Amino acid sequence: MSRYMSVSLASTKSPSTWEELRKQARFIENDIDQKLISYSKLAANHRGSSSSSSLMESRNTFETLSKEIDDSLQKLADCNERMSGCIPSHGHYGHTLQRHREILQDYNGEFNKTKANLEAIWQREQLLGSVDQDLK
Repeated sequence: MSRYMSVSLASTKSPSTWEELRKQARFIENDIDQKLISYSKLAANHRGSSSSSSLMESRNTFETLSKEIDDSLQKLADCNERMSGCIPSHGHYGHTLQRHREILQDYNGEFNKTKANLEAIWQREQLLGSVDQDLK
């Protein structure tokens, strides 16, 4: 189990009311936020690393954390979809749902940007590493 794994998002029963779904969405959003912070730190820490063992460890952590974030983003998308099916007919609920959708979109953008940056770093280091070995 990953050290970045958070509390399980599954429960014994699936939330069915607007309020339960809203609480679940907030919980998932907080979980994603923490994982994205770890993901960004991984990217920042990786820039200064040069040993092949630390690069391999970072790559493994990157892949595990990427999968966890991707899974959590899907859970949030599913929760948002369920929320849209049970919006009460009165009040500010439509605005609240729109805000949850915007948060999901922001998290997807941040995740994809950081993931692309890390993959570019590893490709560059792999290329430089092979050139460095060719020179030896």
